[in-house]
Amino acid sequence: MSRPRVDLIAPPFRGHLHPMIGLGRALADVADVRVLTGTALVPEITASGLPARGLLAGAEATIAAIADPPRRVGANPLRLAAQFRATLDLLERMQAELNALWAAERPTLVIADSVLPVAGAVAQPRGLPWWTSTVSPCVIESRNGPPAYLGGWAPRADA
Repeated sequence: MSRPRVDLIAPPFRGHLHPMIGLGRALADVADVRVLTGTALVPEITASGLPARGLLAGAEATIAAIADPPRRVGANPLRLAAQFRATLDLLERMQAELNALWAAERPTLVIADSVLPVAGAVAQPRGLPWWTSTVSPCVIESRNGPPAYLGGWAPRADA
């Protein structure tokens, strides 16, 4: 009997990728695991002992500008909008790449990072079982303020 194949999908940001690599290494005992992320990080994945497939080839500069913009984005609505548009463009491209990939190589299970909604949008119509992972339980909303991914902003003390 053949082993199941699990595709793990993470955005090309180390903070999201490295937990997925840990999950992949744990699953490697029971399944054939493949990690899908940006092409620039494929060497890091293969160095961990897992096979990888690069996505978004040639978009490394765009990805770097989203992760580490040349100017502080902060709460500037124009900069936030530009960063969001760039992210949406990459997600649209990733969706097309995943469609092509899974048409040719169907995984048994898809596990996608929570910031990649396109993975589920591609998996579901194909009948692929999928679930979403989250990097850390620290990003879950709480009564004590906003989640960590908002930079630890505290609630305002004024109107």
